[in-house]
Amino acid sequence: MAKKTDLRPLDGIVPPDQWSDIDRWRPNTTLASTYRRRTRGRLATVAIALLVAAGGLLFLVIAFHDAPTVPVASDQPTMAPAPRELVAFVTSNFRIAVVDPDGSGERVLTTGEEGGAAASVGSTHVADESPQWSADGSTIYFVRVVLDATWLCTVRADGSDFQVITRHLDGGHIVLSPDASRLAYDGTDGKLHVMRVDGSRVEIPAAHVDGQGLIMWGPNRPAWSPDGTQIAFAGPADGTGRCGNDGCALWVLSLETGQLSNLTADQPSQNVVSVVWAPDDQVIFSSVDLSSSDGPPPLKLWTTDPDGSGRRELPSDGRTIPVTYSPDGSALLVGRYGPFPYVDNRGLFIVDGNVVRPLVSDAVSGFGDWRA
Repeated sequence: MAKKTDLRPLDGIVPPDQWSDIDRWRPNTTLASTYRRRTRGRLATVAIALLVAAGGLLFLVIAFHDAPTVPVASDQPTMAPAPRELVAFVTSNFRIAVVDPDGSGERVLTTGEEGGAAASVGSTHVADESPQWSADGSTIYFVRVVLDATWLCTVRADGSDFQVITRHLDGGHIVLSPDASRLAYDGTDGKLHVMRVDGSRVEIPAAHVDGQGLIMWGPNRPAWSPDGTQIAFAGPADGTGRCGNDGCALWVLSLETGQLSNLTADQPSQNVVSVVWAPDDQVIFSSVDLSSSDGPPPLKLWTTDPDGSGRRELPSDGRTIPVTYSPDGSALLVGRYGPFPYVDNRGLFIVDGNVVRPLVSDAVSGFGDWRA
């Protein structure tokens, strides 16, 4: 996680009293000459005027000594405060929410009522999922499932300005490209799709993905390479149809050449359930070994090079999946589940080096995005 600046409070600073020793000027009315005696009246008038002026000055000092200082206008540009880091996630009742990386400041942004979604079907039939931050961190893209339809929507980080980009997404699990111009997602037709953020379609080579129905399991989402030229995803081992009991492979699609590569072809019994492409160009994924006969199969965590070489298993508790990386790539957001069959959400955690700390417990374990 990026180190935050330690802004210490400015305690103990006392503003200087600029008018602490104001004395009244008293004119000398003792005159030694006849001329001065003749002008005594004039001097008295001047003295009275001076006393009135001094009194007025003293009144102003007392009245404004503790008043707030009015800022002086400047023609120099000022820097707006940088937005703090935030993690967007999905609550257990499928609403978009945000939280600070230290677990504080949690707040829910959507209700299911926005855009008239619940008017005819009721809010219980509206589910929000798959949040993704915009490039500037001001807006969250997300998928809204309304009964038998999927919408692509946006909402600002403070919960305002809900917008519907399209009511015909026909898929879910959106992931924003590194240049923030496109969204990759798995379609309800069982194929991988790419869409521009304005809702227009992008033609890509055909690729089959896992997932079925409208509310699909969160971990079955695609992942962009850091340069935006490739997409990794979980798909059927034979490249057709959907994943079944014969396993779900880790695939990489080149958008430039159309080449499809099965990175787990040598492990056909592995059921890949979550894919994240790390900033250092490593592909991190979880899988379940369907061939295991020693009790419930654990969720294993792996890392591999984009060409399938260098694959190795990472330390894990057997119930963890990768979700996304911190903006600086130093920490990993993960989701945890209860025992097999891994459908009991146990929330989101942050792995920072050897330290694992809870972030939010009331969360769907497979969704999340982290902004700078």
